[in-house]
Amino acid sequence: MDVMRNIFCILLLSGVSLYLASCRMELEPYNETVDRVAFYFDPESEGEEKYTFAYYPDNVRVDTIVVEVQLYGNLSSQPRKVNIVQQEVDGVDNAKPGIHYVPFSELSSSYIIDANETNVKLPIVFKRDTSLREKERVLEIRLTEEGSDFKLGASDRIVKRLVISDILLKPTTWEDAADWYLNGYGLEKHRLMINAAAPYGVLINDDWVESVMNGGDMGYINYWISIFKEELQRVNDERASAGQEPLKEGIEYGGEIVSFDMY
Repeated sequence: MDVMRNIFCILLLSGVSLYLASCRMELEPYNETVDRVAFYFDPESEGEEKYTFAYYPDNVRVDTIVVEVQLYGNLSSQPRKVNIVQQEVDGVDNAKPGIHYVPFSELSSSYIIDANETNVKLPIVFKRDTSLREKERVLEIRLTEEGSDFKLGASDRIVKRLVISDILLKPTTWEDAADWYLNGYGLEKHRLMINAAAPYGVLINDDWVESVMNGGDMGYINYWISIFKEELQRVNDERASAGQEPLKEGIEYGGEIVSFDMY
């Protein structure tokens, strides 16, 4: 009985091997002659990407992000050009070339998929115009065949929406501990903290407030408070030299003088 079972297993495995071999012989190499491109979308993306200058010091006037474009087709021994254009969106404040971003024509030398590569990260250079403090601007970009060496991919993968602003918001993690140690929140105070932390390569955002202010390390908290106080003193000295009052909050925060003193 065991002999018959072994013979059966051998025959079965032989049949499977022959079947798989025949499948391999029937497979044909990829022979698509049309090469296409499309944007890469993060699986967790909500369909648009937001960017704000607000967490960077005032001297940061431009910044570059990248959007990834992927090849769907054959590799090439030659570099090939990808082209994008701005697509106007109804019902929103559209970004303006030269004001809110550097025109794509000035960056076209970077919009190349190199030889034997499958993707490229296109630089998009935002400009910190003062209007971004008042409202968000939408920059919707679309891949185009015009001026490009490629055809386009699926219609839902050739348009990408970027939202630009310089609007500063109170961190969502700013709670009782931050209020206590920093003597309350205000936009002018927050901007001063951003400028003070910039030389250390630190962003005063939700993550910073959570890790430092809510972290409970008093030595580290006092270290940062001393940095903020030093920056506040410098700013107020400059204002005094110009005949101005000490730094104050706007009317939305009661017009109070900015202070880090808890008492």
